[in-house]
Parts: sequence; structure tokens; C-alpha cells
Amino acid sequence: MNSKAVALLFKITRRDAVFFIPVKSKVKWYYINNFVQLQKTRLGNTVKVDYVVEGNAFGKCITPLILISFIENAFKHGVNPNQNSDIAIRITIVGDYLTLFVSNYKVQSIQSDSGIGLQNTIERLSLLYPNNHVLKIDDNQENYTVTLTIKVG
Repeated sequence: MNSKAVALLFKITRRDAVFFIPVKSKVKWYYINNFVQLQKTRLGNTVKVDYVVEGNAFGKCITPLILISFIENAFKHGVNPNQNSDIAIRITIVGDYLTLFVSNYKVQSIQSDSGIGLQNTIERLSLLYPNNHVLKIDDNQENYTVTLTIKVG
């Protein structure tokens, strides 16, 4: 990550949790794009990542870092350098709603699991988007899928 990316990351992590930023903000997508690119570079051919962002984000706002925990978890629990892995990440904006879809095949994980990041994100969603979000987590033996829809308009 270059110094510009580090400065942007520092800027958004300093902000209060209830502060909302424009979805189209360079900071928001820049961080997610860089994180996904970093993981693809780090993991090489051991992971196939389908990453798509689509829709019109003009005039929409979202709280910083609310999406990243789900994306991080896909790489944490869906990748093992000794196994081929598939991860799908789709961010779609339609009307006043942003939908994040993240899916990964469960592999033998080599990382520990604290569960704090995911739990914190779920609590933040409840506090910041009461009655304005739907979170569906499908956790079966083979796959882990998250679908999060947030009202951003």
C-alpha cells in the first residue's frame, strides 16, 4: 500500500462510528479495492476472486468500514494456500439500497478465529441502521454466504 492509501485509511479509521460518508467517496471504494487487490496479489493463483461494484452511488451515504469485515472474513476463512478457493464479492447499488454479497467456499483455515470483527459489525449495523438493513448469513458445511442490504439514500 502506498503512502496515499495509508493516509486515506488513517483518515477513515479516525472518524466517529456514527459519521456517514458518501458511498461514491474515493476513500470508501479505494480501501476495498486495495484490500481485494492486495489479497489477490498475496494469494496468487490459489484463489479466484470475482469482485464487482455496480450501480449509481451519487448522493448515497454509508458509515465507514461497515462492509469490510464481511470481505475480510471471506479471505480469512475461505482461503488456504494449499487449496484452490473461490470468493465472490458483489456490491450493487439500486435506488436507495446498497447490497453486499460475499460468498466463499469453506476451506481448512490456517488462521485463528476470534469472531470479534463480525460481531462488532453486526452490532454497529443494529445501532446505525435500525430497521434500515437486512443481514442474511448462510453458514453451511461447504459455503459461507453473506447478503447485506442497507438503505443508503
